[in-house]
This record gives sequence, C-alpha cells and structure tokens, in this order.
Amino acid sequence: MKKNNYVVMALAVVAGIFLLFLWYYLGFNKVDNPLDLVISILWWIADALIIAGIIRAENKRQEQIRTIYVSPAALFNSERGVVAVPDAADRMNVMESILQALEYDFSNEDMPEKEDFEYKYVVQTETYKPAEKAEDKAEEESADQQEQEQPDWKGKVTRIDPENGNEETEFSTPDELAALLAA
Repeated sequence: MKKNNYVVMALAVVAGIFLLFLWYYLGFNKVDNPLDLVISILWWIADALIIAGIIRAENKRQEQIRTIYVSPAALFNSERGVVAVPDAADRMNVMESILQALEYDFSNEDMPEKEDFEYKYVVQTETYKPAEKAEDKAEEESADQQEQEQPDWKGKVTRIDPENGNEETEFSTPDELAALLAA
C-alpha cells in the first residue's frame, strides 16, 4: 500500500483515541447513559470500516495495474505501456518481467488506439508472487522443488471475440495461463 493510505488509517485511529480521551477528560463517562458505550462502539466500527475500505480499494487498484492486454506481437500494461514481443514463445517471460517490475505508482500510460494495438486476450492477475531463486532454496532434488520454481500466479484470461462474445477462463498456474494464451 502507498504511504498516504497508512497516513489516513493512522489519522482515523489517532482521532478515535483523541475523542475517547476527550470523552473521559470532559467527564461525559460519568453520566449514567448507555449512549456513551454505543457512541464509542460506533466510532471504532467506523474506524474499522474505513481501514477495510482503504485496503480493499488499494487491492483493487493494484489488481487493475496488474492487468495485461495481449496482442499477437505486443503487450500493454497501464504502468509499463506497450512492450513489443515479436516471438510468442517469449510472451510469458515478458509478462513475468512486467509483473515483477511493477511499482504500483500512480503513473498511467494511455491505452493505444484500436488500429495500432488490437489485443486478443486480457490477462487479469489476482495474485502474483515471483518464484524463489535457486540460491535461496535448500539443496533438494525433487519434483516438488521444480513445481515451487514457478511463480504463484492466479487470475483470469478473457479471450476477446467480437463475433461470438468474450470467453472468460480462470487460471491458477503459469502453465494454465500459457495454454490459454496458446489457444
């Protein structure tokens, strides 16, 4: 998350603590009224909802930034722009390098015109975690280790078909994604 999200969350918590301090300092807690407790509970619920909303909005924003549009000869990402991929065999490696290099800042490249960039697939990545490097792993020679070398990559692919309608398919491994993009 960005620093301003943490600032807003911290301000909400600090404001709640300050108002609770004022409640007791001004002596409102000495009045026999259950409204004190209700107001306090409502305030903390509001704080929790604000924090949950900020986290959800940030996760959605990052998911949108991870979206990659795939054409036969290029890729487009809103943070990176258009990236040429003349060889379809390199497509997955280029997509991984784009996802690994994302900074999730607020820069935004404009989508190219339809005449210049006609995409066939939209890859929406829900989660992406790069594979562990070989030097970071224990020295094990097993099939399980080879599976761990793949990144954790989940999401959905939308195949664009203006005539028959778009087809959306979920994937949970890079191999599934590669098979969907090859179809």
